Amino acid sequence: MATTSQSRGWELNKEVLVYTPEYKVSCHVGLRIVHDNNAHRGSITLSITADLANPRITSQVRLNIPPDRVKNCELYWSSNDSLCPSGLIIEHPASINNLSLVSTLRLELGEGGIVLCPSKAKYLSPADTNDTNFHAFAKVCRSQSLCLLIAHRQFAGAEYDRLKNFTSALQNERLQNVPFDHARQNMVPTDWHIFSSSVSEQVDPPPYCEKHVSQEVLGTRRRASNSMPCGNKRRRTHVLSSPQPVDSSTEAATPSPSPSICPTYFTRAVSPGRAERNRFACLVHELRSLPDDVIRKLLNESEHGHLLDKRSIREAVDSDLPSESEKVELIKRRGLKGYVDKIKRDISQVFDEIIDGAESKFDDRISDQCNMHIAELREEFDDGISEVRNTTNEYLKEIEEAAQKCVHEIEERKDQCMIDIQHQGIDVETSVERRLKHRFNASPRPLFDRKPSPSHELGTDARRSSI
Repeated sequence: MATTSQSRGWELNKEVLVYTPEYKVSCHVGLRIVHDNNAHRGSITLSITADLANPRITSQVRLNIPPDRVKNCELYWSSNDSLCPSGLIIEHPASINNLSLVSTLRLELGEGGIVLCPSKAKYLSPADTNDTNFHAFAKVCRSQSLCLLIAHRQFAGAEYDRLKNFTSALQNERLQNVPFDHARQNMVPTDWHIFSSSVSEQVDPPPYCEKHVSQEVLGTRRRASNSMPCGNKRRRTHVLSSPQPVDSSTEAATPSPSPSICPTYFTRAVSPGRAERNRFACLVHELRSLPDDVIRKLLNESEHGHLLDKRSIREAVDSDLPSESEKVELIKRRGLKGYVDKIKRDISQVFDEIIDGAESKFDDRISDQCNMHIAELREEFDDGISEVRNTTNEYLKEIEEAAQKCVHEIEERKDQCMIDIQHQGIDVETSVERRLKHRFNASPRPLFDRKPSPSHELGTDARRSSI
């Protein structure tokens, strides 16, 4: 079971047990919860797959619970006897033997949910009248108090926390219903009245010895008094006013001491097409065990000899075909064509029923698979974006560090260059001063500035005076 990310929506699909305290029944259902936190939408759907009697197909029947019909909802991590009977735990599809290992989502509805059924169905009833799961689901659709039992082992990852968030949003927020394209799956929305009265209201028949059982001698099902017209009441009373004689052959087998009661025999109604197919199957089964000569004899005696092949007739009878062979061949072709057309119609009808059932069954599986793959792709896409962002941030940090390092090196080079320039300026000034001094010192001195020889030295005073 797949769930999408919380930012883009979440979906939960589980096989659970639903129990209604209102009718004290439970059944296995497929649970689907959809929650889009950004769009403030949510939905709860319960579904079963059943063999329907009208039309004769295998299809899903769903109960959609919009958020606006939920009056109160509570989620319990561990169940107890106050939520549901402990004996129900053995019916759970997850094979749980302890009630404390099951979580319960309790729903109180202000109004019944939406029943989704095949568009061809005028009413819903099971092909097997003993289908207890279908009868229980019919009462679940009618009930306004539901308990959804989910085993702890069915939760994967953070599914329970997300279910808890959905329950809180369903209780405190005004969620909108998630729109679904039911027409694509050939399903129409309705309510619990789509179930036939024999399914939605299981009423035990009265004992055979009660007085009002005498009204059943016509061999028809007893109707409610408010649904019978007055004229029909009078007519039925008039018919029942003349009971059978006490010495009737049917009275001896009647367990009631009342002389006005006779046993009622009910026969199951069979459609003409089904009866014809059953008869055809019986004939095929009987003819399959007969030899060829007996079958030829049967065809000839039943005035169907024109259906025999030329080669078969020649092998069976040592004579040629009659002179009107072309007419016989034409009649044979027409007869065979009728049988072929009939078989084609029967096969086409059966094929359509199979295709309709398989289409509605596999549409949901394909839709679930597509949603699961879309969720996986979204998760992979989000992971890829996160990886790209992380890698980009790492590269940006490295680039910033390299740029800072280069700036520091440039500043150090600049400072070093300034120091070198200052040193070179000092050296240049020193060299210039030296050259100037050397040039001044190397220039010719005046005559009065020459030094006299040691033999002609004058005194200090004399030199000063001369200068």
